[in-house]
Amino acid sequence: MSVLTCKEYTGHDVDTRVYDSRGGADIALLILHHTGSSNEHGDAEWLSTYHTNPVSCHQLVLRDGDLVQIVPNEGRAWHAGQSAWGEWEDLNTTSVGIEICNKGDGTEFYTMQHKQIVAATVAYNCARYKVRDENVVSHAQVRAEWIRRHGRAPAKNDPLHWDWGDMWARVAAIRASWPWHDILMWACMLP
Repeated sequence: MSVLTCKEYTGHDVDTRVYDSRGGADIALLILHHTGSSNEHGDAEWLSTYHTNPVSCHQLVLRDGDLVQIVPNEGRAWHAGQSAWGEWEDLNTTSVGIEICNKGDGTEFYTMQHKQIVAATVAYNCARYKVRDENVVSHAQVRAEWIRRHGRAPAKNDPLHWDWGDMWARVAAIRASWPWHDILMWACMLP
């Protein structure tokens, strides 16, 4: 059985002012980011606490491969900003935001644990929410599409140097080893 363990964030109660309701919208996309920091504890605090520029995510991938749930997937986390993809805009409403702890300056390589857990969470979230592979995208892609449609906005580059080919190969290997009942069991065990 393929197993993906997701820890609930325990640093403090996640401030409910850093997320809101999806308003009944379905999850249609997964958006990958890097945190732009070397401090995982600080990343978790920043993504779960209200401040002058509130941001949040659903899942935070630590360097050792731990996956931490910050905002429940059913909530609307604030990670995508000005963003567009396919038929959608305001992608916070229709996406799961996955933050990978990484400096994001090109000096830090992603760990093997990063690569494996991101592939696992992509595979599982795609199965659970019926997200199509072409809707697993980067923050850089969804911002570039926003700029193409609407004009000026600060560009994004995350997750910088993420190896998409390697990720998709890992996702394919995970999918090939799944009996379908395992996917259904996993989806049923989640809140």
